[in-house]
Amino acid sequence: MNCEIITVGSEITTGDITNTNAAFLSEELTDLGIEVNYQTAVDDNAGRIIEALRAAVSRSHIIIFTGGLGPTPDDITKETVFKAVGLELSRNEQSFERIKKYFEAKGEQMPAANEKQAMFPKSAKIFENSCGTADGCAVRSGTQCLVLLPGPPREMKSMFLEYVLPYLKSFSKEV
Repeated sequence: MNCEIITVGSEITTGDITNTNAAFLSEELTDLGIEVNYQTAVDDNAGRIIEALRAAVSRSHIIIFTGGLGPTPDDITKETVFKAVGLELSRNEQSFERIKKYFEAKGEQMPAANEKQAMFPKSAKIFENSCGTADGCAVRSGTQCLVLLPGPPREMKSMFLEYVLPYLKSFSKEV
């Protein structure tokens, strides 16, 4: 079983921040017995995200995206990836309510921009974000799996260890 990691964010490709997510994921996946063959970094551009996705689909069983799940206009990973694979997004009520409660706990009203973070394909397995607003998800199709995780390392690591690692164990036959 092999895997490709695609990190999305102009802050990565311009060198403003170091891509620690790819290093963390590679180590964890290798320990799980999943071979990481490629790491790609792409800026916040739909065309380049699709290009990276197409290449990954042609050569990898598991494709993990990090970054681009936030509420800002340049956070386009989820919308771009699922449109490219022909899956429609609809509001997941559990995710929506969790995001609302996140803001209520801070004494704030949820900004309208955050509603897009509760949009997922109906077939998605959703991974709750225990320290932020961007839930992640996984979608399986045959022997392939797409996993989308938030970009902030603290959120990504927590979600990976709590939810994604157990989920991916079903893909790995040996450690």
